[in-house]
Amino acid sequence: SPIREALMRLEVEGLVTLEQNKGFRVSTVSREQLNDLTATRVEIETIALRWSIEKGGVEWEANLLAAFHRLSRLKKIEQGSGTNTAWFAEHQKFHAALVAACGSPLLMGIREGLFDQAERYVALSITSRFPTRNDVGEHEQIMRAALSRNVARATQLNKAHIERTSERVARSLTDGSHAIRLQTANGRDVT
Repeated sequence: SPIREALMRLEVEGLVTLEQNKGFRVSTVSREQLNDLTATRVEIETIALRWSIEKGGVEWEANLLAAFHRLSRLKKIEQGSGTNTAWFAEHQKFHAALVAACGSPLLMGIREGLFDQAERYVALSITSRFPTRNDVGEHEQIMRAALSRNVARATQLNKAHIERTSERVARSLTDGSHAIRLQTANGRDVT
């Protein structure tokens, strides 16, 4: 019963689909969904980041610095074991810290749902066959712009950061490298 309830919640969030007489499956990825998710996420994150920069105080600044420090110490890929689950957790905390002072629980809830859906695509971006990117540098630039209260620069950098991930996944979907795999925490592959 608790597992079925959890799966029903994941279905509402778009992370799994229920197939009649077959059970639940991980939702497929598509270029159309990726484009829609990216555009929506950019808009919501831009509002939340702008409000957060405008309202954030010293505690927000300290929490953002700490979140970046923790994230910058981790690698996205662990040697021999695929994607690093600790990196994903700290990545989520960093992006949440950026917008933590926005002051709107409703906006934060929408942003969190979009972020969770986007993490599937982030995993595909990490495991794609394209050259690695300087994500530490990207996160640091966003953080520095936010801390200097430069709303225009921070939101532009964050938008570019989100879109860069989307472009990598879109190229993977377009060039036929559907063989990119997301490795789950228990070591099983999910395409």
